[in-house]
Amino acid sequence: MQFSSLITISVIFIISRVSCKTRSRCYEGLCEHRKGYIYPTREIEEAVKSFELKVVLHPPNNDNNEVSTRSFNDIEAENLCLTKKKIFVPRFHKSQTNISIVQVEKFKQNITFETCVKAENCKKISKCVFGMKTVCKQTYQYTTLLTYNTHNQKLELKMFKLPSTCVCAKTSNIYPRTNEDNDV
Repeated sequence: MQFSSLITISVIFIISRVSCKTRSRCYEGLCEHRKGYIYPTREIEEAVKSFELKVVLHPPNNDNNEVSTRSFNDIEAENLCLTKKKIFVPRFHKSQTNISIVQVEKFKQNITFETCVKAENCKKISKCVFGMKTVCKQTYQYTTLLTYNTHNQKLELKMFKLPSTCVCAKTSNIYPRTNEDNDV
């Protein structure tokens, strides 16, 4: 009798742990989860099967575009801002209820970026150059993602603004510029 009540308690504990709320991470309106919304996995999988993915995955090769082969791997460098690397798998757009980001087994869209840990002065540089003020600033880029429109049941390419990296930016000098500076 005591053994069966122990099993019941364990099962209730496990079920309550599984049903806990998932914390949704959002960046610039793209979210991993949306409260009260069921991700349309089956519909997206069907749409992906019939879509010409080679157009998205393998754009036409233009031989006229030259790509630089210069490598900066051998240059020793230190980031002047504290950053945190994040991997994000968006599935929803916060304000566009009819848009789901395609995230199915055959087509994953992971986004990797860095965010500024703090918006503060850049490390070491403010002490090196007299009169220079610096700040760590978040930069953004536009990323194209494959989306599923639940209204027309079609796959669409959409651009989204997402964090890119954190850069050290010069804000101002101690001495303000005058009109005489422009005459020189």
